[in-house]
Amino acid sequence: MSVVLPLLLFKPLHSNKSILFLVYIVVVILSVSIRDNTIGDYLLFILPILIGYLIATRIPINYCIKCFCNLIYYLALYSLALYVTCSIIPSVASSLPYLGQFYDTSSTIHNAFFSVVISGAVFPRNFGFTWEPGAFALLLCIATFCSLHCYKTVSKKRLLVYSIAIITTFSTMGYIVLLLVYLSTLNFGVNSKSKIGILLIGGVLIIIAIQIPFMQELVFGKLDGLTNSNSDMSETTEARVNAIIFPGLAFLKHPILGVGYGEFKFINMHLCNSVATNTIVNWFAIFGILLGGPLCYYYLYSIYKFLPSKMPIVHIILICLGAVILVSTESLLRISLIYVIIFWGTLSRNSKELING
Repeated sequence: MSVVLPLLLFKPLHSNKSILFLVYIVVVILSVSIRDNTIGDYLLFILPILIGYLIATRIPINYCIKCFCNLIYYLALYSLALYVTCSIIPSVASSLPYLGQFYDTSSTIHNAFFSVVISGAVFPRNFGFTWEPGAFALLLCIATFCSLHCYKTVSKKRLLVYSIAIITTFSTMGYIVLLLVYLSTLNFGVNSKSKIGILLIGGVLIIIAIQIPFMQELVFGKLDGLTNSNSDMSETTEARVNAIIFPGLAFLKHPILGVGYGEFKFINMHLCNSVATNTIVNWFAIFGILLGGPLCYYYLYSIYKFLPSKMPIVHIILICLGAVILVSTESLLRISLIYVIIFWGTLSRNSKELING
């Protein structure tokens, strides 16, 4: 590894990607020198973007997407098999190796090798292999988008598996993004047979999910405080709103360079109950418009460049809205995947090639 990494680093640089990478490093160093001295924290920011840069510049995009979609597909199948098994026979979950409590609840999390399962929950949810169901839904939504827009042939079987897996996460974000991704394909982008299949898969599954009473309470009950002034906002919803308000105010206080990671940690812990999970707002709060602007732009442009060249503006807006919502409930500040996507955004749109399914 000590030999391979220098060889990767000193290969010829790709102009746009390299400029963005260097801007990121300069802003991080500047923020350390001006705001605080938590060098260790900033090194943890540099590592994921370095990994993202190396993957985006050294591995072909189509190969990455194909590997990612294959991996998520089989992990989704595995998680669904476990979810059904543990739902029918709850004792299976509790017999697996113990990992810990699920936040401050009495439910326990157990290791199922390529997935984790929850025991003792009123509403069992599909965690997949991630730390919480919303994170698994995020990965499934990305795989759904790629299956629709990055392959020459749309696999309805995979869409069905992704959709069912998303529904079993009971993630509000996952439901909304899934719906927006499916809506974006209306009358465009795929042949008529696939189009009908996609709409049936997406529409029927979402309608079924909305009609089941406990799904309504678990998934959409969180939104009552936003849509009904007579209802109290749920704790989860309030946390999501605070994750926008307080880091957003911090950005307005220092719009150019942001407030730095030290003050952001204080805001996250004391004002956001340690769940400041809006990735885009966090970029702007910590690093200001100097870095938040380019990261946000190339993230959205990366999504845009994978869309068909003549896609209607309404569909583009739906996809971009879904992309923003996708990273609004999970903090991806230190997750390499988001930076791989961002560095892909530095490529020209003409470089896109569809994958043979």
